[in-house]
Amino acid sequence: RIVLVGDGPDAKEVRKWAERPSSGRCWVLLPLPEVRTLLRRARVAVLSGPQAGAAIEKEVRCLRVTDPALASTDGLRWIHGENDRCPGLVVDGYAGAAVVVFDGPAAEAFWAPRLGAVLSGLRAGGANLTTGWIRGQRGHKEGRALGAAPPDEVVIREGPVHFAVDVRAGQKTGFFLDQRANRAFVGARAAGARVLNLFSYTGGFSLHAAAGGARAVTSVDLAAPAIAAVRRNLELSGLPAGPHELVAADAFLFLAEARRAGRVF
Repeated sequence: RIVLVGDGPDAKEVRKWAERPSSGRCWVLLPLPEVRTLLRRARVAVLSGPQAGAAIEKEVRCLRVTDPALASTDGLRWIHGENDRCPGLVVDGYAGAAVVVFDGPAAEAFWAPRLGAVLSGLRAGGANLTTGWIRGQRGHKEGRALGAAPPDEVVIREGPVHFAVDVRAGQKTGFFLDQRANRAFVGARAAGARVLNLFSYTGGFSLHAAAGGARAVTSVDLAAPAIAAVRRNLELSGLPAGPHELVAADAFLFLAEARRAGRVF
């Protein structure tokens, strides 16, 4: 595969990515106008900022705002990379806070100067985004504000429950939004059950099980702050803490001890 790279100010990071031995690509340096001409002949679009914003607005209106399955939540993925024709870009929304992640240096080089147009397109399409945080490249810890900075804790709703989300330093972009349907699946089948949630993080599955009528719920995570967050989310959701066992421990050690004690979930 050949990557055509322009000689503009963003080309350095793109070339660095293309030159990696693992990329399986070779690169050819051409002036940017020639790159655009070749791509147009190949019917590949090179989006300008306004074009990106207009395309995103259309996607949001068609696939997000009108989806009844998303009416009960204000935590959702507004842009999911290639699925939304924006390769290398993720934008998640948490109760008005946009969180941006780039899939590597090439994606950041391409999308960073277009983020203003991207967010404008999202807002025009109906996304309620008033603050923003750039998490940077996937897996990196540092971040920076995008316009007005979000608060340290953002509370979202998901069906019958609420979650406090750390959009600046939490796992993924702050929460596992991609598991929403699975959490609802568990909640719909939890009535009367004893539910064990291993590697619980902040209790996504645990809270849905509790809200679904589980007789007892046990949440296990090695990280004590995650277990503290489960307690916080129970309070936010108005769920009783009594039937909920919170355990900060190694999940495998917990399972071994539970087996010795004859516990059944």
